[in-house]
Amino acid sequence: MENYDYSELEEDLQDHFNQDISIVELEDLATQYDLLVPDIDILKRTDVETIIKGIDVELEHTSDIGVALIIVLHHLDEYDDYYIRLDEAGL
Repeated sequence: MENYDYSELEEDLQDHFNQDISIVELEDLATQYDLLVPDIDILKRTDVETIIKGIDVELEHTSDIGVALIIVLHHLDEYDDYYIRLDEAGL
C-alpha cells in the first residue's frame, strides 16, 4: 500500500464529502471497529465515481465515511459491479 499514491483519490473524496479521508488509515479503522481489513488495491482498479456512489449508498448504514469506504471495498471485492447491480435492481 505504501508504494501507491492515493492523494488524488483522497482529494476527490474530500471535495465530494467535505471531510478528510486517509486511505492509508483504513486498516487501522477496520481494526478499531473489528472489521475485516479490506483489499485496498481495489481502489487502483475502480473509478472514483463508483467509489463515491458506493460511499453514498453505504452512508445509509453508518455516519463514518471511512467505515462506509471499508464496506464499499468489501462489496467491490465480491463483485466489481456491485453498485451497478444495486441500480439495476432498483435498490
